[in-house]
Amino acid sequence: MNQVLPVERMTLDELLFRLGDALRYRRLDGWAEGFAGSISRQSRRRGWGPSEKQLHHMRQIVRELRAPAEVLIDKEDDRAA
Repeated sequence: MNQVLPVERMTLDELLFRLGDALRYRRLDGWAEGFAGSISRQSRRRGWGPSEKQLHHMRQIVRELRAPAEVLIDKEDDRAA
């Protein structure tokens, strides 16, 4: 049985890998792309660790990347179609 690890239980290395992967394959844009790039650069510094707010945003971005496309559709957009 293959279970998906909840984002909250992912290690920092796993979150950084997934953000880097999303940057590499251009799966992010706008603010999220800039944030992920900034985090990627900061993570190379010796002794760096994310703040609670940065960690929250990292998890949120990874969570959104993992969500099925239909979950991200706004209900108002659905009614207009």
